Amino acid sequence: MNNASNFSFIGILSGLNKTLGVAKEVIPLIQQTKPLINNVRTAYSLIKDVNLQKTLPEVIPKKEVEKTIVKSSNSPQFFV
Repeated sequence: MNNASNFSFIGILSGLNKTLGVAKEVIPLIQQTKPLINNVRTAYSLIKDVNLQKTLPEVIPKKEVEKTIVKSSNSPQFFV
């Protein structure tokens, strides 16, 4: 038997139509869930960072930085 004779134009079009129908339904679902997945990743990294900060001991004491305002006439104010 020849395998080429088993393929028909109508069968190919039918399979292509089913494939396009599935793609029509799946593509919008993927586009809608993509922001949700990105937000979950961001939330996970934030939670991980917060938990890491809670578990790390305070090794280096925080320095208090003094800020002074330098004023001069007719010029902008700068923080040093």
